[in-house]
Amino acid sequence: MGLSMLVQDENANGAAQSAAERRDPGQGRERKSGLVVAVNGSRATVAARMQDLISDAEQFWSVGELVSIYAKHSRIVCLVQEMVAQDRVWDPQSNHYVHANVELLGEVIDVDGRPVFRRGVASYPALGSVVNRIRQTDLAAIYDLGDRKASVIGNLVQAQIPAAVDIDAMLRRHFAIVGTTGVGKSTAIGILLRAAIKERPGMRIVILDPHNEYSTVFRRESATVEASRFELPFWLFQFEEFLEVVYRGTPAPLEESDFLREAIADAREAFSGAERAALAKWNNRSEEGGAESPRPYRLADVIAQIDGEIGRLEPRYPRVALRNLKHRLEALSNDQNFRFMFGKAAVDARMDFVTRSLFRLHDTSRPVTILRMAGIPADVVNASVSVLSRLAFDLCVLHRGKQEVLVVCEEAHRYVPADLSLGFNPTRRSIARIAKEGRKYGCYLGIVTQRPAELDATILSQCSTVFAMRLSNASDQQIMRSAIPDNAAGALEFISALNNREAIAFGEAVATAMRMVFELQDEARLPRMSSEWDEQQAGQDDVGDGRLRAADGAAPVDPGKPDPMNRFQEPIAAPTFGGWRPERRAGEGLQPTREWPSSERLRR
Repeated sequence: MGLSMLVQDENANGAAQSAAERRDPGQGRERKSGLVVAVNGSRATVAARMQDLISDAEQFWSVGELVSIYAKHSRIVCLVQEMVAQDRVWDPQSNHYVHANVELLGEVIDVDGRPVFRRGVASYPALGSVVNRIRQTDLAAIYDLGDRKASVIGNLVQAQIPAAVDIDAMLRRHFAIVGTTGVGKSTAIGILLRAAIKERPGMRIVILDPHNEYSTVFRRESATVEASRFELPFWLFQFEEFLEVVYRGTPAPLEESDFLREAIADAREAFSGAERAALAKWNNRSEEGGAESPRPYRLADVIAQIDGEIGRLEPRYPRVALRNLKHRLEALSNDQNFRFMFGKAAVDARMDFVTRSLFRLHDTSRPVTILRMAGIPADVVNASVSVLSRLAFDLCVLHRGKQEVLVVCEEAHRYVPADLSLGFNPTRRSIARIAKEGRKYGCYLGIVTQRPAELDATILSQCSTVFAMRLSNASDQQIMRSAIPDNAAGALEFISALNNREAIAFGEAVATAMRMVFELQDEARLPRMSSEWDEQQAGQDDVGDGRLRAADGAAPVDPGKPDPMNRFQEPIAAPTFGGWRPERRAGEGLQPTREWPSSERLRR
């Protein structure tokens, strides 16, 4: 039936073609037609001659292309999902007929002579309706953001039409980039974040970089915090987070954890009144916003309480448990791998280092802070990410939404895995809190992962805009199909065949799901793994007038004078094994342990 209709209508199509069906001047003159031979609520079948679909100069129809079905008052936009020859036999001398199965995406109507796209189909096509390759003007109308501000991040795959997103919508309800390794996720992050910086220059961006690869992407816009200079005072950790660090992820003995909880509470009370008063403003305002902000304390006070309990005639806790706890705390404070928790910031007990070094509120020229997590011990990375996420949320609550912060979590499936028995619960809660409540206070979340199936579904569901790059795992593909709107589910049929830099973008930041390719970047902006020495060599253009920038960007440092931060630049030594106490040479005095940190240790 469909083939006979196609033959009979070949001569009639040209004469009966209405003004709405005429090709644009920019369209090729060889654009051919098909006819609708079957239709249901979401799909249609199109019959066409092979010679009308393919020519020597150009391939007009193919899987993944958009075509138009001409209805009575509109042009229905369809996505080609499958093409098959009717007899499934190829004869070069014959003019074969083919059937194309297409998915109905929406329709384009002309309003005051201008094409306007709307999702859904109000008037379905009749059998025999003409099908052509989509017009350029209709294609542009499909992805037009209308009154919203558009930021161009690449081009459509089907035509040289800019691919634009609404940065404001992308940030307000969080976003995610998923794709297997090597497809260009880090480069895509660079393109999106530069567009975000351009739209919101006052926003601060914190990138949790586990591979040390983002410094080259944001060479001019960022300040890199090396593991050797990264400081996160131990007193910022909540009790559960501190237990994770002390016991390296293993369950803590009940007697030790109970006493440690009491000792920390007493040590906070023993903290000097003058120093506590300097933090009163921060703590009080944080409590008003409902954020839990730990108060500073001295580790020496905790150890002193352990010694006092051991020396009691009848201690409340076993002495063996107390000695084990003391040995753990002393070994932790002496371990070079954990000096980021027990450095100068922990001694000073000041909160301004958070706004100065981590979120860089004072530095308008470098709104991006890259935290290189590769140098932090693997067994405390989760606790550190928990603290950083909580600090970002607390900072936005403190400023009541006037200061915006974007946290970009690379390899997010490590911190919030789908398996509830894995990961670290405080980290899961901190990131989930940003995902669920952060937009109210201006705290946003960017998720990057190569295994969306291993990511907590709650976190992914809070990301209203998703850029799905190539995924080869079947479970990962299924997660994406469940996230995309029903009227665009067919776009993900090609997710395993996407090229590098290609992505299927869908969600609130785009007008409709689109297959796009991110714009090319200069080689200098491509991500690459690098060490601190490499960055120092590449950053010689920042030296300028012979004065080096300070690590925190606060003031330049004269290269002729000794740098007080040099003590944090020595190689990280592996922890010693074979005993809790460090070995002492003959004639050397005892190492101070009661009043840590001492001046002798600080000079080292």
